[in-house]
Amino acid sequence: MNAVLERARAKAKPKAEKSALQARLDKIFNNLKLGQEKLQLAHHSVGLTDPGDAPEILLRAVIEDMLPPAIAPMYRQPLTRADVDAAYTGMFTSLAAIDGVIALSLGHVIESTLRDAWVLLDEANSLMDLTGISGLPEAVDTTEADFLRGRDIAIKMIDEGSALTGERECYRRHRDPGTAQYNFVNGYLSDITAHPELRAGFASVLSQMIGGGESFDGSYFKQLTLAETLAGVPGEDGTQQLDGEAAKPSSEVTPAAFEALGIYEGPYFMVSEVIGIIESRLSDIGTDLLHGAKTCAEKAKEVLSAGVKARDVQMCEDASAPLAVATAVLEASLEADDDVALWGALRLLKLAHDTLDEAGAQGVAA
Repeated sequence: MNAVLERARAKAKPKAEKSALQARLDKIFNNLKLGQEKLQLAHHSVGLTDPGDAPEILLRAVIEDMLPPAIAPMYRQPLTRADVDAAYTGMFTSLAAIDGVIALSLGHVIESTLRDAWVLLDEANSLMDLTGISGLPEAVDTTEADFLRGRDIAIKMIDEGSALTGERECYRRHRDPGTAQYNFVNGYLSDITAHPELRAGFASVLSQMIGGGESFDGSYFKQLTLAETLAGVPGEDGTQQLDGEAAKPSSEVTPAAFEALGIYEGPYFMVSEVIGIIESRLSDIGTDLLHGAKTCAEKAKEVLSAGVKARDVQMCEDASAPLAVATAVLEASLEADDDVALWGALRLLKLAHDTLDEAGAQGVAA
């Protein structure tokens, strides 16, 4: 008999079964992916039908500002129990905000999609409670890795800025006519804000760049106003003249002069003040809700900045919706974190909102 045929066949190795932990993690990641896709689908639908309305603004804040930083720890390598715990507690605010969007969308076509998203994300959140489940290290020292990641973000930002020319200039007279400043730094700062552990490396590179080599004269920016960074004609809105032209006196408006301003300028400066107050408190109260309130206030400010030039009743309504959402989100933030400065910001928001609503109701077009 053939010796090959007589040889006993080796038994096939059984397929390795997933551990209970890995199966749980796979389910979490799958639910997070599907849940975010459902949110994006809902936002796309509401963005086509009701752009600028409260559900659209709050849902965009969840998608862009609340949920990503909350679940970011789940994607760290190597994953630790501390990362999962951070994501578990961090998602609470996002889930509550989605509940709020659902309440604002009752009877609308996106309601069922939002509920599906909430169920998926809530299940993922529940699975993040690893009580009684072992297999993940408690914590890993990522200090060095985080420093390098922050360093690389700063380097990328500097490289992008170095490739730009006039569009990065903050004073209008130095840019091409009719162009606004391209503030390329915003995206990088959003990354650093969402991931505080990266700040050391990011700040180290900037500290060297600003403090070394050519002298850095901070006084150059003392005359900078928001109007300078927007598109327009040099000399208008109190901006600097082109070289060689006679300088026109600029009339600086402060929050103390709100009552002397029109229906657009008054709320515009109120909202600007609110954003400044929120930014000053973010380092101490860096919650998703406070970030969400800032996002909504910035949307209202963007609308109002156009309203200073194009005044109509529709502009009042366009700015009123994000102001209402910003007010609601800031009130929710104050329920969780009582803060004197933020109570002042809330009063300003309500005053700006009431001013616009009253003007809209009266059909005012100042």
